[in-house]
Order: sequence, then C-alpha cells, then structure tokens
Amino acid sequence: RLAEEQGYSDYRLGLIKDSLGWCYRVRGDLPQAVALLEEACRLAPGVPILQEHLAETYRAIGEPGRAATVYLELYEKVRPGHAAARDALLAIAREADAGQRAEIHRRLRAVSPPGEAPP
Repeated sequence: RLAEEQGYSDYRLGLIKDSLGWCYRVRGDLPQAVALLEEACRLAPGVPILQEHLAETYRAIGEPGRAATVYLELYEKVRPGHAAARDALLAIAREADAGQRAEIHRRLRAVSPPGEAPP
C-alpha cells in the first residue's frame, strides 16, 4: 500500500508484489501467494522471473494446467528455449492425461531451438 501511495509505477509495484508473493509461497500460504503473484504478473507482464514464480506456485497448489499455461507462455514468447520452463513442462506432461501431454509436447516441439532434442 505504501508503494502505491508513493506513486510507484505499475512495473515497480509488480516487482514488489512478486517479492511479497514469493515470501508467502516460501512460508506456505499458497492462496495469498497466488493472489499476489497473479497481480504481479498483471502489473509487470512479460517479466520471466515473475512468471516462473507464478507457475511454480500453481504447481504447488495442485494446478498443473494453470502452471503449464504460464510455463508455455514463458517458453514460447518470453524466453524461447528456457531450460527450467521446458523441464517443468515435461514434468507436468508426465503427470497429465494423454491429451494434455500431447499438447504440451506439440507446443514444445514447435518452438524448440535448433539442435535441441524434441520431447
């Protein structure tokens, strides 16, 4: 609230909310963490670490589909070939139903850097 009163930019507020959200994540208050991390990504869109934090928290609350959506955006648009996002997506795919697994693999293959083994 203080940062908002000081007139910080949305981008800066997003970074602050991410830090606070990650603190809640580490403490185990996952619903509060999700709320803050979603707001952080809305305020500062396209910041990879914010997206990673949100995706990891979605996985922690048992929402692999939502996590996959964020990881795919990160992998496809923000940081093509991002190894951590790819590894997380492959882990989610192993636990997903056949349709979700096929979709994740299809999208990974479509944007995998040259020379990278397809999933």
